[in-house]
Amino acid sequence: MGLIEFLANLPEDDSAPIGYAALAELSGIFAAETAELSRTLEEWRPERVQELFRRLTELTEEQAKLEFEVVFKAGLSEKNPVVRVLAVNGLAESIDRSLAGRLAGLLERDPDAGVRAAAATSMATLCIMATEGKLHRRDGELMRLALAKTLESASEEPEVKMRAMETAAIFGGDRVAAMIEEAHRSGDIRSRQSAIFAMGRTGDSRWLSAVIAELDAADASVRYEATVALGEIGGEEHANLLKGPLDDEDLEVQVAAVLALEHIGGPPAITLLKQALQSAEPSVKEAARDALEAIESIEGLAEVIGPDIQKRGDIFGGRAGTEVFGGGEVEVDDASEREGWGHLVKGQGTENRNGSAAGETEKDADQDEDDDD
Repeated sequence: MGLIEFLANLPEDDSAPIGYAALAELSGIFAAETAELSRTLEEWRPERVQELFRRLTELTEEQAKLEFEVVFKAGLSEKNPVVRVLAVNGLAESIDRSLAGRLAGLLERDPDAGVRAAAATSMATLCIMATEGKLHRRDGELMRLALAKTLESASEEPEVKMRAMETAAIFGGDRVAAMIEEAHRSGDIRSRQSAIFAMGRTGDSRWLSAVIAELDAADASVRYEATVALGEIGGEEHANLLKGPLDDEDLEVQVAAVLALEHIGGPPAITLLKQALQSAEPSVKEAARDALEAIESIEGLAEVIGPDIQKRGDIFGGRAGTEVFGGGEVEVDDASEREGWGHLVKGQGTENRNGSAAGETEKDADQDEDDDD
């Protein structure tokens, strides 16, 4: 696979769709081929470049064996903002620490609001790694401060602020909590979705009552986000609250309930998941089967490692709420640090905040031992 093979497999008609055989050749290409790729794309019609990146992002979601990270990195410098958005989205699962600075830079300086919003969202994987001590603390600080500036900006677009709030929730803190509360009370459905999603990402049980109340919301997209959030911050004692979502009229809410039960685990969740195996919906049955297998695997590992290691938090991602950033205390004396941005909480979640019904939703790195601070 490589750039030469990709070019050789392109259709002669530059208006014809690029086939899978050609696209697959770009998987795993070397960084040394980036300059040549960029020169090639400069000669293409803008529509064809956009179509290439759209197809690559779709293939990334559909086939985990294909990896286009080098191509997506090249796309960050494209003139077309639509291509930059697609490239940023394609890097959302990347664990490459070099992207921390690039995404932070796009969030702060890209002229297109869509690109800034995408950068805020795609930064989440690296932010979670930072809270787990898997990144150099400088990289975590770059992202944290870029998010803080965005949230404090009086001129930033609301959409960009919402995405920044969702990712900033990973770091936690009182200021972010206040923003989440404000967004939840706003009355705007998209802000409400975003706020509930952020509640789950904080990993903070302070939001339980608000999340539980939203399980019965009239809007399916809100019920979806509440179901996901409950899986993130709820305990075994909350598993039975997911009986309703398991029988929701919206299929996406049902699947979200299965995944939430998998996150919660324990006997009550297992009981409900076994019931979900009888669902008339194939996707629910499959998700329930996978969830039960995952819980069984984790519980089997727990028996092998023993309770002492589990108590230390050395397994399954460490302790939530730790105030260690990149393996050491953060030593930054600025307003955002003093007001709570340094309080770090592991969190994660899904992305269903586009204002539509849930059924219409979008779809360990090695630690760098850099001592040059």
